[in-house]
Amino acid sequence: MTQTTLIIKLGASGDVVRTTTIHHVLEGDVTWVTAAGNVTLLPDHPRLTEVLSLEQAFEKLPGRRFKRVFSLDDEHDAARLASEIEKDELVGTYLDERGEVGYSDSAAEWFDMGLISKFGKDRADEIKMAQRSTYQEILFRMMGKEFKGEEYLLRSDIPVKKSPGLIGIEARAGDRWPTKRWNRFDELAAALEENGYEVKFFGQRDTLAQYIADIGRCGLLITGDTLSLHVGLALKLQVVAIFTCTSPVEIYDYGRLQKVVSPRLGEAFYRTEYVSGAVESITLEDVLDAVRSRGFEVKSGGEVTAADRPGPVVYAVLVNWNGKDDTLACLSSLENVDYARLRTVVVDNASTDGSVEAISARYPGVTVIQNRKNEMFSRANNQGIDLALREGADFVLLLNNDTEVDPAFVRRLVAAADKDSGIGMVGPKIYYYDQPDVLWYAGGVVSLARGLIAHRGIRERDSGQYDQPGDTGYITACCILVSRRCIETAGVLDDSYYMYGEDVDWCHRARLAGFRVYYEPGSKIWHKVSSSSGGKNVSGGLTPFKVRHKIRSMLKFLSRYARWYHWLTIPLFAAGYFLRAAWMMARSRNWSGIGAMLSAGTRKKP
Repeated sequence: MTQTTLIIKLGASGDVVRTTTIHHVLEGDVTWVTAAGNVTLLPDHPRLTEVLSLEQAFEKLPGRRFKRVFSLDDEHDAARLASEIEKDELVGTYLDERGEVGYSDSAAEWFDMGLISKFGKDRADEIKMAQRSTYQEILFRMMGKEFKGEEYLLRSDIPVKKSPGLIGIEARAGDRWPTKRWNRFDELAAALEENGYEVKFFGQRDTLAQYIADIGRCGLLITGDTLSLHVGLALKLQVVAIFTCTSPVEIYDYGRLQKVVSPRLGEAFYRTEYVSGAVESITLEDVLDAVRSRGFEVKSGGEVTAADRPGPVVYAVLVNWNGKDDTLACLSSLENVDYARLRTVVVDNASTDGSVEAISARYPGVTVIQNRKNEMFSRANNQGIDLALREGADFVLLLNNDTEVDPAFVRRLVAAADKDSGIGMVGPKIYYYDQPDVLWYAGGVVSLARGLIAHRGIRERDSGQYDQPGDTGYITACCILVSRRCIETAGVLDDSYYMYGEDVDWCHRARLAGFRVYYEPGSKIWHKVSSSSGGKNVSGGLTPFKVRHKIRSMLKFLSRYARWYHWLTIPLFAAGYFLRAAWMMARSRNWSGIGAMLSAGTRKKP
């Protein structure tokens, strides 16, 4: 008799819980083999017809045939069971001809990062550090499915009686991962109790069901990356999780989880010895901020003043495409920034110039997302934004990789945003890199009636004429700080723009959503203009590529937002812009630029 599916997933217990999501998409009867202690974790799901311990499986399963076997554990006996069972298809681990644990190509995305990786542990950890998918996304892909936020499943007969004023703390971690034990849980509990909350530290229980019931009493759970994290998510609690040595990216947040990530995560990443710096770099106020983000009011302890607070978490996102030297210079510049809670993400668009290797070698603390193809500017930035929000960013800072920055630029952008909760986006004053006192951007001008999108102050020598901060028409995505709330309300960059104009559209949507778009001249950076579009050596940076796509993006923006009466005047102004640009390009003999301008509305290829 052919059964439908056999799942072999022994442990750890947290992994078993997060694997239960697949029951939403599996068809037919399912048999699950797990460690004896985990049997009570598995749900009473109608398609889960049988749950066996490993010992029971070796007794009961020989002679039965399964259509599919998902072997998701790297233990030798689990792989042996998968090898011996009759099956039509195997995804996951098995024993090879030498009796060693191997894994199928269909499961390589997961096991290439694990202890049995064919690349060895060091390379496996590098792959794990760089990858950007959650466990569920990888698992579903292994099964030929798409993860769409399917929830964890637990047994329905476990009593859950939430008490909103009770905060549970799981301070323990297994001996294998000593760095998971944050060093300030006692101080955290005292601060929470001073604010009127009841605090419970979890201890050893006789059964997992009792432990789950303890967690289910809480209104908020604070934990490390342990079983309790997954139980809390399964019970639909508000959760704060502290990550000191394991991957926060792998944990899907379901909109209920706030991640507190060590600024020195890279130093301790999957290391089994204690790394004090990774633990101690997470402050008490970091965790209290995360508690507040989950809707719990907490005043800072007396020892923490407003001046001492470390400030919001900012994730800088750089997109790189064969710009190794520029990107390395930008990262070097960021090292001097005086804002302690700045994290950096580089999204690489399939570079062939050794960028990824050079960045990873010189800046191991920088997260690198490595794309297999050039995803272009907007989509690549959106990947970085998604990662930043999943890891708990309060602000996302988009920064061109061909820039260098003033050490105070982040601090001043954040200070500007903090002045008014209605400010959703903030931009700095930007200079030409090769003319350090000449302005490239000092605010943005948008006029639908004139069909105009332009930088204020461009090519003017800075003499303080644009030193007044305030609302502005738009901020260039060369450098823009955006609040989490603004992103969650107005969305991310519109990647249908392909190149240029996406920042203008983003700012316009933010303003329509009720946010202020703000210029802060005290923040300063320098831009190597048009590096990515090949315009460094073309007069005005007006390459055919740039001219063509700027015109197309302008037309797209106007067609989306201009009213009928704006089109009465747009053509008149557009003719003037056209003649001025044509004259400027003719003077520099940029005939290809003129050709691109003439054909921008008809040519379809990028």
